[in-house]
Amino acid sequence: MDFEKLEVFSEKKFFGQEINNTLADYYMYCGNRLKSLRVRNCASFLQFKAYEDEEQTRKLYRADFCEHPLCVMCAWRLSMKRTRELAGAVKVLKEQNPNGRFYFLTLTVSNWKTISKEKLKKLQKQGVEFIREVLGTTSYYISLEITIGQDGLYHPHLHALVYTTKYIDTTFDSVAGYRKEWAKIVKKRDMDYQILTIYPITRGENGDKSLHEVTKYILKPEMKISREMLIKVSKSIENIKKGFSSGKIREALREAKKGIYERDSEDLERLEEFGWRMELYKWLGNNYVLRV
Repeated sequence: MDFEKLEVFSEKKFFGQEINNTLADYYMYCGNRLKSLRVRNCASFLQFKAYEDEEQTRKLYRADFCEHPLCVMCAWRLSMKRTRELAGAVKVLKEQNPNGRFYFLTLTVSNWKTISKEKLKKLQKQGVEFIREVLGTTSYYISLEITIGQDGLYHPHLHALVYTTKYIDTTFDSVAGYRKEWAKIVKKRDMDYQILTIYPITRGENGDKSLHEVTKYILKPEMKISREMLIKVSKSIENIKKGFSSGKIREALREAKKGIYERDSEDLERLEEFGWRMELYKWLGNNYVLRV
């Protein structure tokens, strides 16, 4: 079980303040006072159980997270959770069929001048069509990421974990063919060389990086974008799927989540055998301050 570190919380809270304040001002302007306060005050306090075990474990017990998809703090926590679940699903599928193969896929399109919910939904449908019709599998996990260039154009793209019991050829010539098929699906004649990448996921550190890539933030927190563009992205991703699965991967995710829950419960029971104290941290200025 991975235990949260206070230092990382401080980092995410600090770098996410500008985004959260911009979103909070927007929601207040729209008359949604409750949502505005939730976003502005996200993680304003963290309550931990500090255990007196050998590792001096600190386990998060209660906090006031806003759960907005563009909040750096909440996106980071959700990414960790999904990466863990997806790694569990990969393990389950490998145990079920040692010959199963996993591929990391990225699908992109030409930069957009404008962004909307309808265009993002269409992109996701096109991604599903490519995986099902061109790669010939119904087992996948797809997530959405949006980057914004210095030219002010939006660059949405899809990351996917693809599972199949067949062999997918990822040689240069085959990938060139996949790019042509993707161009047909998005109805573009001239597509950039980077519009599609696919490669097998290996074990070890590189494989872990690929899984994290599939589940990371929708919007990169280090990006400096205007208030108007941030609000447009926020409005565009409301009520659309940020990440979704199908087929064998969906089934394996259910089993993995069950196993993770059981292991977490066992770990908590073990920790409760040690003495612990409650620690309350309040966000003051640009850091968390301990309040007992």
